[in-house]
Amino acid sequence: MSIEILEKNINHEEQLAEELYKISRGKNKNPYINSLKNQIKIINDSIPALLDEIEIIKKLAPEEKKSNLVQMDYSRRMIDGEKRISVSIPEKDKPKFIKSIEISEAAVKKMEKPEGRKTNYFTKLSSKLFFDISNSFVEKGYFVKLNSDLRKANIKLLLNTYLSIMLLSTLISFFAGWIIFIFLLFFDISGTLPFITISSGEIGMRFVKNFWVVIALPLFTFFIFYLYPSSEAKTIGKKIEQELPFVVINMSAIASSNIEPSKIFQIISKSGDEYPCTKGEIDKVMNYINIYGYDLTTALRAAAEKTSSKNLKELFEGLANSVTSGTSLTNFLDKRAESLLFNYRLERERYTKLAETFMNIYISLVIAAPLVLMLTFFLMSLGGLGLSISLNMITLLIVLIVILINIFFLVFLHFKQPTY
Repeated sequence: MSIEILEKNINHEEQLAEELYKISRGKNKNPYINSLKNQIKIINDSIPALLDEIEIIKKLAPEEKKSNLVQMDYSRRMIDGEKRISVSIPEKDKPKFIKSIEISEAAVKKMEKPEGRKTNYFTKLSSKLFFDISNSFVEKGYFVKLNSDLRKANIKLLLNTYLSIMLLSTLISFFAGWIIFIFLLFFDISGTLPFITISSGEIGMRFVKNFWVVIALPLFTFFIFYLYPSSEAKTIGKKIEQELPFVVINMSAIASSNIEPSKIFQIISKSGDEYPCTKGEIDKVMNYINIYGYDLTTALRAAAEKTSSKNLKELFEGLANSVTSGTSLTNFLDKRAESLLFNYRLERERYTKLAETFMNIYISLVIAAPLVLMLTFFLMSLGGLGLSISLNMITLLIVLIVILINIFFLVFLHFKQPTY
């Protein structure tokens, strides 16, 4: 048993050391870094005691030794989920170890969850019911793409929590499907009395006809939850593409003052709601620097993997390479701003041409077509060709068709119109 405990301790030390290696290039006085160091040191102090308990040759009458170790089972919160940890540490170091875990938890929570954001009752209930199941999925490496989409969509939930919400919603929709199925099976939805009108011969036919609701509704709910982060990430990516030319121009102007590179992102991050979508991605860079202690290049590369915009990813990677090689950030940002602004102008021109095309279609449908139709119906009515619709009814139908066409064009142009 001591060998198994020793193996768990060493494996957890490796995880902590790997995470510490990734962030140790930044601020050495970062509280998160210090908490990781304390956890490694405390776990390492338990190794001699565990080695003493291991007996290669089993004695006939082994002496009972009182262990000074205490076992701790807890969930370790990380940026990509939570893990169940089981380690043995010296009993005297337990308070210090718990304090270090609390510091780590607070650091990750601050990064993942903005201040003032409260967890609602539904989230708490879903985590309470399905946390173990969702956590097992995460540990087995399932839903990797979903986790990536959550990060790109800036959804402030861990993968475990989102999976729990998804499973609870699917379960609720399953019961809702059964309720709808039973209602369709036994009740007459025509509204005539009596409501319960079913014979023994009809029950089998209704069962086969309506049972699809029980299967379709939970499947629909599950896939809606699964596809929503990806759809949200694409929407955010499009908005970032429209904001990015002006963000880079702003960054270039700031960089021309020879300011420290990380300060550029700090200024953009504090710019308010001027660039709402891009600001969320730059906040990730600042969180990696201020909370995790990453240096600028590591933070840029980490944020590039979690952005939904292709151009912003290339910008972050290019900035990281420029900082590493020591080239001029001003020149790099000027050229990138020129390229992005050119693409932005092309996009606006494409939208203008699309609007012109739909304007011609609109004129044909809304102005010319109603006049031709009204004249045709009127002549058919005068000629006695069997058309029994009155002139007032023809006018009303044409007006309704024109209203529907106007609504369609307004909605279409609204969704196609660039926000910037």
